[in-house]
Amino acid sequence: MSTEIYSFNMRFTDKTMLEKLDKEAELNKVSRTQFIIDVLQKYLSAKDNFVASCLPLIVHSMVKSEIDELMRTEKDIIKDIYITILKLRRVTEKIDTFLAPEFEKIEYDEMKINEILHLIEQSEKDEK
Repeated sequence: MSTEIYSFNMRFTDKTMLEKLDKEAELNKVSRTQFIIDVLQKYLSAKDNFVASCLPLIVHSMVKSEIDELMRTEKDIIKDIYITILKLRRVTEKIDTFLAPEFEKIEYDEMKINEILHLIEQSEKDEK
């Protein structure tokens, strides 16, 4: 069985690339030439591979669907935040309206959380 040998010369102008190539060949326990042949074979076989040609389309589709889902979720979150802000604003207005006179009567050290909650509850009942 005869094996034909074809040769070609490669010139490296970047010494650091050649050092990296030698290091990888050493890690794979092959010669520099064999390592280059292995890399070229893998590259060419992947180039002809159906999955490799379809992979960019698959990844694009998956990323696009995730982005679309995030955009829908983002709109819901923004809506919820806006509603919460409005509710907090309403509560703040109630506190300001009903507790402002109370703040003048009671010293801050004496005011307790239960008193504040009681005043808020009463203001909500009065509003209804």
